[in-house]
Amino acid sequence: MKSLYGILSLSILIFFFSGCKKGTDNGTADSQTQKLISGDFYFNEGKNTLCQTSDNGFALAALIGKFSIYIARTNSTFNVLWDKTYGSCINDVGGIVESSDKGFVIVSNNYDTTSYPYKLYVDLIKLNSSGDLLWEKKYRFRYMYERGFALRETPDKGFIIATVHDKLDNQGFNFIELFKINSAGDSLWSRDYSDHYSTTGHDIQITSDQGFIAVGDMIILKTDSLGNKQWDKELTSTRLTNVRVLPDGSFVAVGNKSVHNDTTGNSLDYVLMKFDASGNQLWEKLYDVDNNEWACNLCLTPEGGFIFTGKTEIHPGNITETVIIKTDENGNKLAMKIVKLGNMAEPRGLIWQNGSYVYYGGTSLSTGTAYYLMFLKFNL
Repeated sequence: MKSLYGILSLSILIFFFSGCKKGTDNGTADSQTQKLISGDFYFNEGKNTLCQTSDNGFALAALIGKFSIYIARTNSTFNVLWDKTYGSCINDVGGIVESSDKGFVIVSNNYDTTSYPYKLYVDLIKLNSSGDLLWEKKYRFRYMYERGFALRETPDKGFIIATVHDKLDNQGFNFIELFKINSAGDSLWSRDYSDHYSTTGHDIQITSDQGFIAVGDMIILKTDSLGNKQWDKELTSTRLTNVRVLPDGSFVAVGNKSVHNDTTGNSLDYVLMKFDASGNQLWEKLYDVDNNEWACNLCLTPEGGFIFTGKTEIHPGNITETVIIKTDENGNKLAMKIVKLGNMAEPRGLIWQNGSYVYYGGTSLSTGTAYYLMFLKFNL
């Protein structure tokens, strides 16, 4: 593969734009810092491929050239400090975290091309703070397809990974599995939750009792620290992509829900849901922007409310725009931004940092399938 700087040509563009609207009522425009990184990027990956570093910088992961992982480390103003390319035959990237030793761990999914049809297995790489590879571990259990979607570092400095696998009979049904490893990547345990179907296990968080809360298609799942299920909820026509733990032990999750309209038929709306510590649903709020909406990232606001990103399908044509919605603590919409840039939007991260929000994702500036990486710092 070409050197990464050859691929990117160090083409980092900094500019301001007014294509975002602050507020849905008055539509007043405001400016914010935006930065693009050019390259042959793709966005098959999971929804949490940005993390904030201990020095207030950022680390990100994306597919590049379709089959390798691009990893970049930036400072707080998005200037790239180093970037690396790893692997081959990568199907998608699930998530990235900074570990307690200031290194980085990335979960992805790799093709096994030694037999046909190709199988997928979970691939984990560990980097030091400079991006040098320390180790790589591949995990396959007994299934045809194993996909890692999200990970977090646990209090014992190990990692918990939310994966999805198909059934042994390979009938196209997939189920969430939690997989725990130590700091060296050695497997400690795995738990299979085969009583609920889910094509993806989008997000996982550590709860106040050191257990785990995971979300996916039509499911929210709570376990203890060993992965033993404490409760789960099956959610009709709802796909949850991010979950956050609130100070009182309750949970808020974002996703999209299929909604029927007698005139237009079924469409997808953004959905924000709150659950108490026992899994009882407290409320649900829907947000309709245009035709179909897909929510991606969720962040808690300093005021005690919520802010999330998503992409919205805009008519006419196959065009999506980034949408950012801010709510109060009860899910009532306070403000909205629409980021209009290019033809396709792929949100992948949202972080509160030093008085502003930082958005990360992909944007296609033409009709092709390759994306630029985009940072956006804004207030709302």
